[in-house]
Amino acid sequence: MVKVLRDEDLRKEYRLTGIPSLPLKSTGNIVNENSLRVDWESIVPKDRLSYIIGNPPFIGMTGPHSSICDKDRDMLYGNSKVKGYKRLDYVCCFFLKAIKYIQSSEIKMAFVTTDSITYGEYVNTFWNKVLAENNLKCYLIFAYKPFMWDSQSYDKAQVSVSILGLSFNKPTEAILYNNEGWYQEGEELNFYLKFAKNTFIERLDAQISGYKKPYNLIRAYDGNYLRYEGSIENFPQFKKDLMKPFYTATSLIKRKVIWCYWLKDVPEDKWDKDISLRVAQVAYFRSVHSSMQDMVNYGHLFTKTQELVSNVVVVPLSQGIKSHLAMFYSESPLFYDNSIICIPGDKYLYGILSSKLFQIWVSFVGGLQYGTIITTDPYAYNTFPIPKDIKDPELLKHSELRHNLLFDKYKDVNLNKLLKDAIPLDVQDCLDKLDHTVYRIYGFIHDDGSLYSDDEVLSSLLNMYKERVDSLDHQ
Repeated sequence: MVKVLRDEDLRKEYRLTGIPSLPLKSTGNIVNENSLRVDWESIVPKDRLSYIIGNPPFIGMTGPHSSICDKDRDMLYGNSKVKGYKRLDYVCCFFLKAIKYIQSSEIKMAFVTTDSITYGEYVNTFWNKVLAENNLKCYLIFAYKPFMWDSQSYDKAQVSVSILGLSFNKPTEAILYNNEGWYQEGEELNFYLKFAKNTFIERLDAQISGYKKPYNLIRAYDGNYLRYEGSIENFPQFKKDLMKPFYTATSLIKRKVIWCYWLKDVPEDKWDKDISLRVAQVAYFRSVHSSMQDMVNYGHLFTKTQELVSNVVVVPLSQGIKSHLAMFYSESPLFYDNSIICIPGDKYLYGILSSKLFQIWVSFVGGLQYGTIITTDPYAYNTFPIPKDIKDPELLKHSELRHNLLFDKYKDVNLNKLLKDAIPLDVQDCLDKLDHTVYRIYGFIHDDGSLYSDDEVLSSLLNMYKERVDSLDHQ
């Protein structure tokens, strides 16, 4: 009875019409089929349907079900000419099927989805190119910001998800919900889950403003056997001579040095038993991975190394949410793994990327996953508009001060804590002055002296991006 009364309250509150809960009636029509392979109209004609609601399976590109997924993708996408469509999450097949179904109708749909289709290059691949190739149109009517999937099952899925509601017709107002209980309303919600018109960011092979491309320095694939965490103070000198400081994204943020054995051009008779065992363990680790077979006999080497260079901006690929990204400037050549990108440039460029401006762009293009900002090399940096020939003395001053504070005065403090949880007054003052300088360089200051809001910054950066892309197209 309580349920009946509550259902009645909900119907009145949301003006719903439907079949009453009681008395019970036989109304179900359950079809046990692969929904991607059946004709939905043969089950429910479009003129008799108002809503499509679902929780499609979260299956990656590999695994025990990959062959089934490949068949479904081939069937749904056909002979698609869209580059990268095979890398899209399997859930996109269900969106594509449903979006085709709701064309020229009043039907509204909502799916739980992995959040991978709301950030990075996949937004452009699916919501722009795949839909355009199929002459499809849809609008977001509501969305939930990404949140960690939780369930009552023993084997809980560790996945970050969103909920997207779509319709063929443009809504008068769209709603963006947060899983903490609040929501926003706006005229247009784009597929990056921002209140702005749909501007799709293309993947670029070169930096849009002409700066040098970022790169990964080292890909180890060594099972950690060529690395040592801890002090090497008591190691014999010959062993110290074979070791070099090595940084991952995590060790850089936590201010910990990892030591790696650098055995290139070192003959085996210079190895001790410990090193020989480590090399053998690396070889075995690679032997059980099909993609590493060509490196099995080179257990003493990392699988990929790039020539060490000086004067680079060093940026962890992913890091905790904060107003400014953790990064530092390296004037001397050091070793970094592929969880870090190295961006060749001077301290003027370091100052631009250290500002809140770049963080706003990264959080838009790279997106948020598991509460983390994804910088997505080379996607976020290559598409970021940067003024050319920056030689501003104030920028250099605040850029050097930021670096000195973070990597001299506070060199032992975790960067996530230093830039988020407990920002010292001198660091905050430096960041504020750096931001003001960068906003001035970009012209993002109002006549009354106030800085642009984050939304105004993003809108202006998108305009700059479009202008740069248009100029590249006409070259």
